[in-house]
Amino acid sequence: NYIPHINIVYNDNDNINPFLDSGITFLKKGISYSDNFENVYKSEILVDFVNGKHLGLSFRIFDAIGLGKKIITTNPEVLKYDFYNANNFFVLNDNNSNELEDFLNMPYIEPPKHIKLKYGFSNWLHYVLNYGEFQTISLPNSN
Repeated sequence: NYIPHINIVYNDNDNINPFLDSGITFLKKGISYSDNFENVYKSEILVDFVNGKHLGLSFRIFDAIGLGKKIITTNPEVLKYDFYNANNFFVLNDNNSNELEDFLNMPYIEPPKHIKLKYGFSNWLHYVLNYGEFQTISLPNSN
């Protein structure tokens, strides 16, 4: 019962032909930050697919926390963070797509205020610049 709005930026070397009728919008160049933020703001559920070009968490994870959105991700790293809540984060893998509907039917659980503040942009900026008061952001143990 959800209407997908998925944009993927591609280049001429990518073979998008098998996916042209999938409902995905393929773009030759990215959209502006403000247009992207508007799309995220209007969405009920976000998706986040890990690619081989980056490690760690994408901004989409922090968008979900800050804006109170559920997120479907292929990034198992979210399981290691203090913000993780099974009602809000679904880690999609090759074996659990049958559990997706149950996840979508679970209520969103608002994270504690200190978690939203900790992973908000202001705290992140103060932490990186070591400026003023901030909550320390620790990377989880990778074991």
